[in-house]
Amino acid sequence: MIWTPLPPTKAWPGWKLALIVAVLGALLLFAISQSSGAAPTPAERTACTPDAIRFCMAHIANRANMIACLQAHRAELSAECRAVIRTRKGK
Repeated sequence: MIWTPLPPTKAWPGWKLALIVAVLGALLLFAISQSSGAAPTPAERTACTPDAIRFCMAHIANRANMIACLQAHRAELSAECRAVIRTRKGK
């Protein structure tokens, strides 16, 4: 008998969410890097990914809209992400 791995849905039920978070994190990384010209650090990405998912998921494919969305939700962002946005805007 030949062993075959389980399909992703049975092997790990949360794989879709993990994939979405990874893609959103990568897009957020790209959006932030384009706003200031420098690549964000892992700490900056970690600080803003949850807020990007929570407030700006509809704008994830368009970096200009993503940045505008994060700025529009500045008062609602975590303190860490607000600091990233403030620092990036000053550069």
